[in-house]
Amino acid sequence: MIKLKKMKAVKFVFLVVLFMATFETHAQKELSKKEATKVVNAYLKVKDALVKSNTTRAAEASIEMWLALKQMKEVAVENLVKDAKNISEASTVERQREYFNSMSNNVVQLVKKYGKEGTFHVQKCPMAFDNTGAIWLSAQKEVLNPYFGDKMLHCGKVIETL
Repeated sequence: MIKLKKMKAVKFVFLVVLFMATFETHAQKELSKKEATKVVNAYLKVKDALVKSNTTRAAEASIEMWLALKQMKEVAVENLVKDAKNISEASTVERQREYFNSMSNNVVQLVKKYGKEGTFHVQKCPMAFDNTGAIWLSAQKEVLNPYFGDKMLHCGKVIETL
């Protein structure tokens, strides 16, 4: 009789632990989606600043992005932290755009891994970086090129919708 009670107690504890682990995993996924959306929103501010060739605003927006990343408890954001730091410290728009290329690839990976709230478009300029091409994420379908700014504002196309 005592063994049966212990077995029931062990089963009950196991089910509670299983339920909590399932609930925690689901909560973390939802939290990560919200965090990823915060990061993407900050990223879009960096993109918009580079479209306007505004180095000061790009630096400020990358600091905002860094603060959003700081709240995430994932190893996967380390490269984005580095990208945001580099953009905030770069003294020319050309250097900021180089770091933005890395940031864009990392943000697209983050969105694909964690999800996001809303629809975003992966856009590509085939002429960026000596015709090697570069991508970026945008909230609208209209192409506003962050790699060339007003020199080639509409150069590029939507290559994927997330």
